[in-house]
Formats: sequence, structure tokens, C-alpha cells
Amino acid sequence: MQSTSDEAPGLLAYVEHHLGAHHSPDLFHVQQELRKAVSAPIAVKQRAAAKAADKAEETLTRVQERLDTPNNASDKRGPGHPPKAAASLEQVEQEVEAARQEHQRLSGQRETVTQSIRAIGHAYHFVDVERGVRRNGKLIASDIHEHIDTIRTIAHQEGLSETCLERIEKAERVVPKMQATIEFVSSYVRQQVR
Repeated sequence: MQSTSDEAPGLLAYVEHHLGAHHSPDLFHVQQELRKAVSAPIAVKQRAAAKAADKAEETLTRVQERLDTPNNASDKRGPGHPPKAAASLEQVEQEVEAARQEHQRLSGQRETVTQSIRAIGHAYHFVDVERGVRRNGKLIASDIHEHIDTIRTIAHQEGLSETCLERIEKAERVVPKMQATIEFVSSYVRQQVR
């Protein structure tokens, strides 16, 4: 009656031509493709931002310790020269704040991607689980496209590689098959109820 698998051409041909069955795309493979395309590269950036924040905080600690040390060499400046340590401290504090903000921003982007990937799984049902009403395939496909568009926007904002963008397109090419599966399941359930 139907088969569920990844999108391997050999499997698809076997199901369609030899079994004459409907092929249902596996949600896992769509979500996994999106995770590889965007979540993994952003995670790398996020870890780098965390390291940069740690390094900036270490630098700030060293500068503060230097300022707290008596007989500080910066006190022996010539007339009309501002203390270097104060300017340096302010600059390092700004670098720490910028590094923290970048890490938070990337964490937020990654969380948005994770939520969108999860939302695709919630959208891929022919019944609205909260209201108990049947949903049509076009609405479901529209919801899935909306989540993929959110992911694609973040990928562009983060300047991810062409390979990442191609993975998103690969996942998106499965959406019409997901829509067809919802319509198949809906008609099958309707037939069984009759």
C-alpha cells in the first residue's frame, strides 16, 4: 500500500514501478538534512564565539589585575598623557560585551532553527492535534515551507556556504511528496471510515 524511506532513487523506483505503492518521505531525513545544513554550521560558530568570549574575559581579568597592582607602571606617565590602562580597560570591556552578545545572538539563531525543524514534525500531520480537525495537504505544505523559509533566512544571515543552501533546497524538494502523503493518508482514512 505504501512505503516510507529516504529518497534513494533505487528505493523510489522499486516502490513506484515494481510495487505500485505510494512512497511516503521519511520526516527524519528532511529534518536531518536541515540540521546538517544549518544547525551544525551555526553550532561551530557558536562554539567559536564562546571561546572568543572566554578569551576576552581572561584578558579583562589580566587588565584588571594589572590595574589593581600597586606601583603600576602606567602611573609614571608624562604630563598631559592620559592613563593607558583606563583606555585599555574600557576597550577590553567592550570586547567582552561584544563577544557575549555574539554568542547570545548565535544561540538565539540556533534555537530558532531547532524550533523550526521541530515545528516541521508538528506540521506534518493530517489532523491538527490541538483542535482535532483535519488539515489539508496544501495547508500543511504551506506551514512546512514557512518553517524552511525561516531556516533559509537564518542561513543567509549567517553567510553559510552554498553547500548548506543546497541541503536546504534538497530538503524542500521533498515537501510536495509530503503533501501527497497527507492527501494519501487522508483519503485512505476517509475510505476506511466509509
